[in-house]
Amino acid sequence: MKHILFLAALVASLSCYSQTRTGLKGGVNIANLNYSDGNESVKGDPLTSFHVGFVFFPEGSSSVAVQPEILFSMQGNKIPSPIGNVEEKLGYVNVPILIKYIPDPAFSIYAGPQLGLLVSSNKISGTRVKDYYKEVDISLSFGGEFKAGENLLFGARYNLGMLNIDDFDDSGDIKVTNRVTQIYLGILF
Repeated sequence: MKHILFLAALVASLSCYSQTRTGLKGGVNIANLNYSDGNESVKGDPLTSFHVGFVFFPEGSSSVAVQPEILFSMQGNKIPSPIGNVEEKLGYVNVPILIKYIPDPAFSIYAGPQLGLLVSSNKISGTRVKDYYKEVDISLSFGGEFKAGENLLFGARYNLGMLNIDDFDDSGDIKVTNRVTQIYLGILF
């Protein structure tokens, strides 16, 4: 809980440095985990899920701006097994800090770091899935966004996990990273 409060304070302070409008956003995630042992890389099947949260949309005439967000994002994957697909559902509170290039008031492209805190998961055979993964994740986020009228946002982004989130293999031979495609709709107030 302390981590979430810290992240909320960080985002609030970043949004105070410029003219911003607050909004809600949400949409579809197509998530997967990438497993690598150094020689070979393997993925499960994609997990279709959701993300929802707050956006602090930069306003003004500048062609470069900072856009912080606070999102709850359900990530993970599906692992094929003899009894059918087993879903690993990992709930993160993500805080992307995006640097936006705005060539036109109706369109922008962006990229930036994203800090993720693992806050929930499902259980498989009585064990919480999050027990096998680290609490903190760092990703690189990049994408594009359209602004329709004064209050509507449409966009897509890709989050490329940069940290090994595996907390099960003590040898360090296995590397697990998040991969998430997001398509979203936002409403500004």
